[in-house]
Amino acid sequence: TGALVGATILTFSGLDPEAMSQPAGFQAIGVFFLVYLLVMLAYTFLYPAFVCDMRSYSLNNTCYGHHPFSVSLRKGDFIQWFWAAIGISFIASSAAMFIMILLIAVAGVLGSLGGEAGAGAGAVLGFVLGYLLLGLSMSFAFAFWQAKVFNAQFASLGLDNIRFKSDLKI
Repeated sequence: TGALVGATILTFSGLDPEAMSQPAGFQAIGVFFLVYLLVMLAYTFLYPAFVCDMRSYSLNNTCYGHHPFSVSLRKGDFIQWFWAAIGISFIASSAAMFIMILLIAVAGVLGSLGGEAGAGAGAVLGFVLGYLLLGLSMSFAFAFWQAKVFNAQFASLGLDNIRFKSDLKI
């Protein structure tokens, strides 16, 4: 079925599936994945810099009465925290996938001992728990990123002679 889906996608996209199996087709697919990789790599540098600039702009152009706020955020810190969040997400997702595979394997063994109904229920349980763990792992990465940004924002925020502080723990 995967080959059928792939051939269907190539056919509807105007690409000939037969031509894609030739060396030139492999080169085209390689170029596509290289461009995709470069776009994702650029995103990992541009998005944190954008968030830093957006927070700086919005806070530096905000006033309390006639007193303007001031903030000085560093793009390098935002990029470093974003990469750390990606690392947290990768490690947690890998652990979740391992647990999912382990649960499905246990379900398969139990199913071979107790019948097909037990294997099906165990496999479904493995998938459901695995996807819950995947969602939880993404939440950890997001919480880490948001806490770092929030702490940095308040650590450098000022209003005349007033300084602010935030110490969110992760």
